[in-house]
Amino acid sequence: MGVRRVTASATNVPGNVLGDVSKETALQLYRGMLAVRMFEERMIELSTQGKVGGNLHLDTGQEAIAVGVCHALAPSDLVVGTHRSLAHAIAKGADLRKLAAEMLGKATGYCKGRGGKMHLTCPEVGFVTANGIVGAGLGIAAGVALRQKMTGSGPAVVSFFGDGAVNHAYFHETANLASLWNLPLLMICENNGYAVSVRADRAMAGPGVVARAAAYGIEGESVDGNDVMQVSAAAKRALGAVHAGNGPRLIECRTIRVHGHHEGDQQHYRPREEIEEAVKRDPIDRMRGFLVGQGWLTVQEETALQRELASEIDDAVAFAEQSPSPAVSELHQHVYGEERAGGSRP
Repeated sequence: MGVRRVTASATNVPGNVLGDVSKETALQLYRGMLAVRMFEERMIELSTQGKVGGNLHLDTGQEAIAVGVCHALAPSDLVVGTHRSLAHAIAKGADLRKLAAEMLGKATGYCKGRGGKMHLTCPEVGFVTANGIVGAGLGIAAGVALRQKMTGSGPAVVSFFGDGAVNHAYFHETANLASLWNLPLLMICENNGYAVSVRADRAMAGPGVVARAAAYGIEGESVDGNDVMQVSAAAKRALGAVHAGNGPRLIECRTIRVHGHHEGDQQHYRPREEIEEAVKRDPIDRMRGFLVGQGWLTVQEETALQRELASEIDDAVAFAEQSPSPAVSELHQHVYGEERAGGSRP
């Protein structure tokens, strides 16, 4: 298990907020991205062995967004994810053991093996839920943010969503109500240029995501989503406004998807050159180049870091594989259902 190495050039490293980051913070951000990448790589291995059910929607090449945003959050802030949310959960502090167990459908998982990655929830770390419906997490996040405002509980709510969701009613309804009600909501658009196999420039009219938010009176900015320090700095600015009660904010994080919509998608709809460019913009490689250039990371230190993370992931997977599957007798427990005729409820 490891991460592909490249030699970073002067144009392949973060460069927008170098004066605003300490060595400790930079290493934390790098470790966070590396943890996401290595955990997902292990899930690919387990999927090929038939141990992880369903399609894997991977964050490869987009790790800087989840890690940069979650690093800027207060511990009490809440996150609502998407169908591609392993990175969000890990960046928010999810326990890798319970996360691996959930991915393998085990009773010791976060949702007792019933949720998987599509319906994951990690309440103790403030990860409210993932959601398999495009854009639906926005409405959930707005509802949670409304509760926060009505109870005066303080924390902000962050909703991650893709560029495809911006063409759905969920985005427009949420933006309208969040602005109208001045909700403590931070909207993070992970714009990787594709909604499954449809290019954004073939599906989205007008000047872009930020302009659409502005139409509802929501301030926003567009940043390089492959620069983890730029993402984190933008999230801190936006969260400062949200926490101060100045209403919702939006950040568009421009990125490039390396894998297909899901693992196994051959991406015949994309030019090969585009995928090669995505690999060149790898946020982990860029951050590594910066750290090495600053003298903050040596080859020996990175090797030790990768071994440390590999050991943590090995432990998590071993825990998951040794855990029991949900008992058949508990089939109707821990699930929600409608009342049936005769008054029975599953």
